[in-house]
Amino acid sequence: MPYDEWKAITDAMYGGKISDHEATNQLVELLKKNGINQRSPDHDYLAASYFVYDKENWATQENKPLGLGLLYKKPDGTNTQDIFIAHPNGHIERYYSEQEMVEKYPSMVGVHKKTHPQF
Repeated sequence: MPYDEWKAITDAMYGGKISDHEATNQLVELLKKNGINQRSPDHDYLAASYFVYDKENWATQENKPLGLGLLYKKPDGTNTQDIFIAHPNGHIERYYSEQEMVEKYPSMVGVHKKTHPQF
């Protein structure tokens, strides 16, 4: 199940067994395996942010949704972010703008700015 693989990757990263760069590469491969591709090559990859969603009704759950934000620079020079959220039931949500994600998860406003304030 994608969630179990995702959790194993991030657990290895948080445990110091793999670098965050390697975790990002493995998560991107996991997304591809599940039919989700990265941005086109004309977008420059900048950074990744990882999060565990523990708000609303997830606060008391043992297995919480796991998130990955991929930050890119678009050809016009502006930044953009793709957000992927793996749920314990195996579903992976994808959002191609923070605004899109915040409509469903209002408490996530500015999540990547907390990790990467330079963006």
